[in-house]
Amino acid sequence: MEQTLAVNKIETSTNLFSEFKILESPKYGFLDKNDERFLIAIPWIGAALTVGLWLVAKVGYAFQITDLPVLLSTLLFLDSVHILFTFTLMLSSPELRAWNAAPGARAKTGWMKGLSPWARTFVIAIALGIVIYLLKAAPYVSTLKGMATMWLFLELLGPAHHTLAQMRGISLVYNSTLKKNIEFSASEKTQALRCEKLERLFFNLLLAGEIFYWIPTIFGMDKLEVPGMDTIRFVGGILAVGSATALVVNSLYFPHQEKSRKFAFIFRVLLFPLKMLSIVGGIFVRAAHGTEYLIIFRKMAKSSNMPKPKKKHLFMMTIGVSLAYLIPYVLTWPNVVKDVIGYSVSDSIFAAAIVGTFTLRFTHYYLDAVMFKMSDPTTRLAVSPLLASNQS
Repeated sequence: MEQTLAVNKIETSTNLFSEFKILESPKYGFLDKNDERFLIAIPWIGAALTVGLWLVAKVGYAFQITDLPVLLSTLLFLDSVHILFTFTLMLSSPELRAWNAAPGARAKTGWMKGLSPWARTFVIAIALGIVIYLLKAAPYVSTLKGMATMWLFLELLGPAHHTLAQMRGISLVYNSTLKKNIEFSASEKTQALRCEKLERLFFNLLLAGEIFYWIPTIFGMDKLEVPGMDTIRFVGGILAVGSATALVVNSLYFPHQEKSRKFAFIFRVLLFPLKMLSIVGGIFVRAAHGTEYLIIFRKMAKSSNMPKPKKKHLFMMTIGVSLAYLIPYVLTWPNVVKDVIGYSVSDSIFAAAIVGTFTLRFTHYYLDAVMFKMSDPTTRLAVSPLLASNQS
């Protein structure tokens, strides 16, 4: 009898704490075990550091993070160069080259109707380069009305939407992996659909919270006495905290989620409200995004039918173009360049670096949105096997 009670006690304890064994091997997953551990560990470390340093600052040990550690973190965690991975993968993967040439991948509506993904990307890149030059490099445009709206898109809406969309996309792959490997009952299918609808809603609310909270800072209104700014920030903060928490809780209700690491992965959304406490939270949002892309890039490259020599060539090419891209990227941090090596970046070099890096950055947003648009049958047929394959 005592032995039975002891066993029951152990089982109960295991069930209570199983959600938090984030590095335990799941039954169903779509990533390499070590890759997934790395992917999941970064945000948990970031959350702990953000809260810890915030508490230290609260008791009087204030600290200031300059541009240099922020720049170094973008380099270390690949947030700076991951934008190139999409392009090199598109050029190398036979599956993605076939997808680009497929009639079904061509735009079906709009002013770019009939153009392939690569052709549309080229058009978008040219348009973005012109717009970014006018907004960021041409001094005579900086006082035009409407500048604030474009700055909002360039500095907040674009990156925040892209980062959250990537997180949601990976979360959906966790869902589809479970549905592929487990026979859901009718009630479980209904519950899964409800969870995914709520997930979409909460991600949209989190994006709205991000925009509302950071609008005053981006526009410089936090230094001015503009009526209503405190209310806007408060609403944004409530939205961000509430929706991020709801996403974490909602993930626990997805059927059979305990057989994957979905909960441990979705925890990263809490970094968004943690940005309000410290810049460290923002650094780890970027770190999480860059490492996510690295792991997905590795997954798709390894799952591709490319021969091994060509895979090696892909990785070498990616390293090469990334190193080349780092030169203009670092030049967009003129204060760091001046402090570290004593070189003053001229206005013309700075403008060229800004136009080049921002054009690539936003072109990458567009190409990713096209390449991972799983609602399109042609795209889903080409890309899904690269994410779902268990090849190593």
